[in-house]
Amino acid sequence: MLSSLDNPENPFQHFDYSALKEQNNLVCKLMKGKQYAEATLLAKESIGRTISQIVLPLMSIQASGLAQQGQLDAAHACAESMINYAPDLATGYVRKGAIYSFYGQQTRAIEVFNEGLKMCKVNDKQREKLLEAKAEVTEISQRKVDFVSQFPREISDAILMLLSQETRTECLYVSRCWRDAMLQCKNAWRYVTLSGHPMSNVIMDIAPFVHKHFEHLTIDTKDVRMRAACLKYLRSNQYCSIHSLTLTASATQNFELFLTKFTLALNAVKGTLSTVSIDYGYHPVAATLADLLMTCTNLTTLSFSAANPRAAPLGDFSWVDEHTALVDLQVDTVMISGDDIKQVFECCRRLRRLVVNNCDHSVLDVINKMPKELQILGYNTDRSVPPLSSIVDSEIPGLRKIYTNDGGAAIPAGAIMPILYNNMVTLDTVFADIAPIPESAVRQFDEMYYDFRLANVKSFTFWGAKGIQPILLRAISGHTGLDTLSIVHSHDIKAVTAALKEIPPVQNLRISHVRNSRHVLRLVELFNKYAQYQEGPSLKSITLLQCGTVNDDILQALADIPTLEQVTLTNLYNITTHGLQVFLNKVAGRLTHLTLSEMLMVTDTHIGILRDFKKLTTLELDLLPNLTSHAFETPFVNGYTLKYLRVRRCPAVGSAQIHSCVRACSCTVSTE
Repeated sequence: MLSSLDNPENPFQHFDYSALKEQNNLVCKLMKGKQYAEATLLAKESIGRTISQIVLPLMSIQASGLAQQGQLDAAHACAESMINYAPDLATGYVRKGAIYSFYGQQTRAIEVFNEGLKMCKVNDKQREKLLEAKAEVTEISQRKVDFVSQFPREISDAILMLLSQETRTECLYVSRCWRDAMLQCKNAWRYVTLSGHPMSNVIMDIAPFVHKHFEHLTIDTKDVRMRAACLKYLRSNQYCSIHSLTLTASATQNFELFLTKFTLALNAVKGTLSTVSIDYGYHPVAATLADLLMTCTNLTTLSFSAANPRAAPLGDFSWVDEHTALVDLQVDTVMISGDDIKQVFECCRRLRRLVVNNCDHSVLDVINKMPKELQILGYNTDRSVPPLSSIVDSEIPGLRKIYTNDGGAAIPAGAIMPILYNNMVTLDTVFADIAPIPESAVRQFDEMYYDFRLANVKSFTFWGAKGIQPILLRAISGHTGLDTLSIVHSHDIKAVTAALKEIPPVQNLRISHVRNSRHVLRLVELFNKYAQYQEGPSLKSITLLQCGTVNDDILQALADIPTLEQVTLTNLYNITTHGLQVFLNKVAGRLTHLTLSEMLMVTDTHIGILRDFKKLTTLELDLLPNLTSHAFETPFVNGYTLKYLRVRRCPAVGSAQIHSCVRACSCTVSTE
């Protein structure tokens, strides 16, 4: 029966045109005779016959063709439309289940067939096909194939390495064949985590057989026996291929008892060990940063964290020789001073990436005076700082990316501006929360940084505080390559819009925490300019967060920008329900990503509009108190494009309705 996917029936083969013509003539005669009730019933019967005998078979052919071309989402959407046309007929369920089965999703196919058997009429001629299809798919799902014994070694290894560590361990007990295959699969044991999971004991038992494959080892357990065994294997150099070692806060509990063994273990594997990550949490620091650098001479990447306020985590660097391999260092301890960082730099002169948290401002002065090998700097930041691989090679020395704290205690301008100024030619990413400049010092800073220009910056995030905002806006004046701009707490949004109007449109714009509503017209004028810009790419993504200045007029100006694809609106209390509705109707054919959060004006009506978005792939709805489950009762017609739907903190929305709404597509749903 499922072979009908290859050879669907000709819908015109058994259709009686003469009967339909005769019935239509009778409808017309009844209408002329003003027998409206009889005409209506007969017309309805004709429509039903046309749908069941012509429309549904044609749609079945379309769904079959899409599935054969590998367009699974589109085929599902077509089959789902068949069900929506005639939910009490078996035809749509047969086609949808056949598509699932064709792609090997037998369980989902059986679910569709069961749903069809519940919904379709008992006298439906297609019901028998539904029963046959279910029986055939059930038989297929019960077939067992031992791929390990039947597939070539390369294919079975590729499958085994995709399994989770716990599942791989369980595979050891399937059969002797599976056990041998697992033990010989090198890639399955490259990444190993030893934790409190019971299967970690099994890994320790088989370690003598697979330890030569270990390349990346994580110890995440306080179990004394397991930690001692790991260090023993390391010390005896049985983990001969180890490249990275991670110790979590659980693993470093009472770690001073293992210090000697740990030192000997590191010394044994230092030839291959290139990456170490160690987190002491609030435990005493057993091996300091200096100890690790002195022992592991080939380290290129080191992450070191200690939260114990009584610890001296960095250690004594007077005994440490110059470390020529380390290029990437991340340190998160209780308090780091400029003197601490100075001794680190004197030891590790080839650092290219440095992330330091819990620092005082003296650290920045030291960093500014150090050699120019440093390319990425994270300073007291809770953001994810990109790896060195994100850097484009260049012969010009200097910082490429700098990230400071995201809100909270801002950095004094006198501490951060020298670094920005000295690296203004090379910086491509700047994320800086700089404190206001006192009015008495504004003139001094203007004179000192009159020629400050971020000539090559692509992504720029800054807090628009008094005194510093004019300097930062001047830094991008005349800039033609700025791609992403984020402005937080601007005290003068008028100056921001004036600066943006003088440069080509940025593609990604984020404006947040702007309370002043006096300059609405300025933003409208800016977005009108973006809408008319034809000399290159214009605005693609906009985020508006907690901005009292944003109203319906601004939304309508945004809607006129033809390049706009991604929109995030959060806590905008001056937008009306009607204004948002008009905006959504205007951008229905363009948006691919939409996020609505903390918006009291969002109602079920707005979700109804979103069903007609033809390109929407990501939809996030958060803290929308006036949204109800009724918004999700009708399936999304754009189901074949929607890939991710997140609904959280919407108290009147049920999880079942959300999943039902997107059942026609392979959409990931999150309802935290």
